[in-house]
Amino acid sequence: MDKLSLRRALYTDPTSISPDALADTELQELQQQLLRQDEQLRQLLQLDVPAGLADKVLFHQRLAKKNPRPNRWYWSFASAASVALLCSYLLWQAPVRPTDLGEHALRHVYHELASLQAAGTMSSQELTRLWSAEGLTTALDLPVRYARHCEIDGIRSLHLVVEYQGQAVTLFILPAAEQPRLNPGSQFADSRFIGQQQQWQQRPVLIVAEQPALLQQFSAELNKMPSRNS
Repeated sequence: MDKLSLRRALYTDPTSISPDALADTELQELQQQLLRQDEQLRQLLQLDVPAGLADKVLFHQRLAKKNPRPNRWYWSFASAASVALLCSYLLWQAPVRPTDLGEHALRHVYHELASLQAAGTMSSQELTRLWSAEGLTTALDLPVRYARHCEIDGIRSLHLVVEYQGQAVTLFILPAAEQPRLNPGSQFADSRFIGQQQQWQQRPVLIVAEQPALLQQFSAELNKMPSRNS
């Protein structure tokens, strides 16, 4: 399996792959981290059983046969234990929700990973219509391989893959109304991609590339693109 497939398999079940099969040090560290998290969750799911609980339960069962009125202590304890188990189960099952725009951008890049391999480019006429529809007044004078509207954390955004120095760079252009959520200049990354939050034409923009140098150069290039009337 390639590195991406190994990462996905580890996230699904970190015990499914032998450490010997992970030649990459980064993947070995990821496996150890996931195993530690699983162990921590397993410990959280374990409930301490009070001493003599079994005898008390049997006693109250016999008492209930003689007295049909339920014992409050027994049912209170049983209800509390059930609630604790349910909460632990829900915490275990609930997926981790990304907390900022950068994390959402990375997740969407993986969801649309095939877009990085798009070969064709949009014509100048198509780009002109796209910028006009988006209310953008600056020409993005770079080949655009991929363009579509998508959602980033429920926000309708313009998802672009452009060609820069022969490599694919992803942009997410968000509505101006999301400006308060932007943290200009802040970066986000995982083991494969690095990204940056940026402002462009008073719009929040998320840039994602595979090399830090490429990201830095593209960010500077984007800021220098001249304005023109659409």
